[in-house]
Amino acid sequence: MTALVHVTVGVNRLGVSLSAIHLGASPAVIGALMALFGIVSIFIAVPVGRWIDHHGPRLIMMAAPTAICLASCLAWLWQGLPGLFVVALITGTSWGMFYVSNQHTLVHTQDSAQRLLSFTYSGTAFGFTSFVAPMIGGFSIDHLGDANTFLAFAALPLISVALVAVGWIPLPGPVRRTEPAARAVARRGAWTLLRLPDFRRVYTCTVLTQLVTYSFLFLAPIKGVHLGWSASSIGLLLGVYAVGMVAVRGVTGLLARCFTPWQMILAAVLAGGSAMVCVPLFTSFTLQLLCAAFLGISTGLTAPLLTSLLHDSAPQDRIGDIVGLRVSLLYTIQAIAPLVAGTIGALLSTDHVFWAMSLPMAGAAWLAGSQWRRSAQSGARQS
Repeated sequence: MTALVHVTVGVNRLGVSLSAIHLGASPAVIGALMALFGIVSIFIAVPVGRWIDHHGPRLIMMAAPTAICLASCLAWLWQGLPGLFVVALITGTSWGMFYVSNQHTLVHTQDSAQRLLSFTYSGTAFGFTSFVAPMIGGFSIDHLGDANTFLAFAALPLISVALVAVGWIPLPGPVRRTEPAARAVARRGAWTLLRLPDFRRVYTCTVLTQLVTYSFLFLAPIKGVHLGWSASSIGLLLGVYAVGMVAVRGVTGLLARCFTPWQMILAAVLAGGSAMVCVPLFTSFTLQLLCAAFLGISTGLTAPLLTSLLHDSAPQDRIGDIVGLRVSLLYTIQAIAPLVAGTIGALLSTDHVFWAMSLPMAGAAWLAGSQWRRSAQSGARQS
């Protein structure tokens, strides 16, 4: 169900980016367009999470895909930069609401091990559609054109709406709270979670790694066009990135039996940071594919691990806050990364941005290493 919606979102994202490039937009304008995919979700993720706590995810999981379908139709009807700005805003906001609902549903898995598997399976679905969407989107743009590609994938989210409407997808109900408990949660506020050291470390590592991911997804089409690649080749590059995500998530459960979460996160961010350093050094398409695969492996391993760590110690009455804050931070990065990368790219070059984005990975590696040592020392004292 989620995969169907994500395919259309992925096609819209690639279509908006390439359409703007074909219209002659500057990197800064393209960065502003990409930022619109996440700007509203920054502010609504926490309220949406709390609303789902009170009312359940059913309504949002029907309304958001419908809005994404309408955005795709609008992109076909209204061609030009103003239309692309509206399409990016509607698609990104609706997907943010749908994503919060999806994560809220997964959190209700009973135990830590099963929760890691649930997030891994969900991440695998996202990774698969992240591979499919740019591949078929780039192929469609080459053969159908920009506008017709938007229309070709507009109906997919409606299948998800139908599945929810007929009850084929089991969804959790509202969180039951007493009135005093509800008032206490409302007073605390989601941002107070950052005062807790364990939550703060996980959120910080999430922000650093996702900053690199969103920068790469923004820069890859621009670099590809500058190197003379076709839309299909750019789609293949993004597809290989997604294959890396899917492949590593297939063995995450096995790795979890041999290594601690922070050990795996440390190895993953070191691999991703190395890939970002190497991207500007290669002009060969094959070597660029290899870098994309390594970055995909890095993202594919860190995301479910960090999400599972976040919810392992989550109180049930604050699930909406935890999910909402995570999504709000992710969309803040999604909005900031293209603007910063586009500005630096316009002033210097895209190569400098790739090198700069290796620094957040270094920070995440230091944080993961510190937490690994802290966990090892704690385990030694307990034994």
